[in-house]
Amino acid sequence: MTPDLSTIAQLMRKCVDRMQKDGTLRPRGNRIILLQDVFPFRPQDVERIGYDSQSGSSASIRFHLRNGKVFDGNGKLAEGVAKG
Repeated sequence: MTPDLSTIAQLMRKCVDRMQKDGTLRPRGNRIILLQDVFPFRPQDVERIGYDSQSGSSASIRFHLRNGKVFDGNGKLAEGVAKG
């Protein structure tokens, strides 16, 4: 089942918030960090969402895009992840 755009955007926002909370991501001044500041894709590009049970961080979530690329919850291209 493919999650709806609202759910995808909420998960992306939670990842950004978690990175800010744990100090991985720091805003400059009072600026709000936008999804596009972290993720090189839009919620509508996501085909499905998966999880890496090996990790307990925001990087454990996997955004599988329609173009076959897979990104982790830190907005980084996930390596060694099955594209299917």
